[in-house]
Amino acid sequence: MTRQIKDILIYNGNNYFLHQELLQNYFAAFPERKPKSSSILTSCWRGYKATFEIRNNELIIIGFWLVEQEESMEFISELFPNHKYDWFSGFISIDDFQEEYNEENNQEAGFELLEVVNGNLKKHWKLNYTDFQILKQRLFERFKHTEAYVQLVTYWRKNSPRMANEEIDAIILKSIIRVARGLY
Repeated sequence: MTRQIKDILIYNGNNYFLHQELLQNYFAAFPERKPKSSSILTSCWRGYKATFEIRNNELIIIGFWLVEQEESMEFISELFPNHKYDWFSGFISIDDFQEEYNEENNQEAGFELLEVVNGNLKKHWKLNYTDFQILKQRLFERFKHTEAYVQLVTYWRKNSPRMANEEIDAIILKSIIRVARGLY
């Protein structure tokens, strides 16, 4: 499979390639708002890429490109006045680990997360492996009481009917940083 073009986040003057698509859930909730792309690249199935910046503790969309066009900022201005992405709440990983150390139990790994609530930077987390696992477990316990959790479990049961509840929960726990919605 072709590696996908990643969105970019600028934070404290550093560029980070994002391991998650911040606009994905927005366009899933409002599919009619997703811009239509007339061409597809194997390296960009979603048809667009975006650049974000944390500026004055706000998550701002500073660039948006459709595959076949140059910058498409008029679209972003329509959806997000002042370019603030206030629809987003969740964690943004700015480390290079992509959670691969979960399976290796690597005690030397360090994790950096930005916690954003309604487009506002709430906290910059710097965690060692143990603290990262504790945070994930706490988020998972909170997440289990949300409608988003029910929807995710329903999705897994529909697509993998033989999978046990414990297996589904293990998958959700592993990716809780990306899927933890509905906690705010």
